[in-house]
Amino acid sequence: MPRLRFGTICSNTDYGLGVTADELDETSFEDAADVCDEQVAVKPYPIE
Repeated sequence: MPRLRFGTICSNTDYGLGVTADELDETSFEDAADVCDEQVAVKPYPIE
């Protein structure tokens, strides 16, 4: 979700950069958001 918000910030003309839709690669933002949503396996940390 943060990657999608970054796209909004880039394109917003009031509080963002005002980048046009033609200048943004929407697919790359969606792909990055998909990667951020993936589950990762983490080994438990041993507590002594």
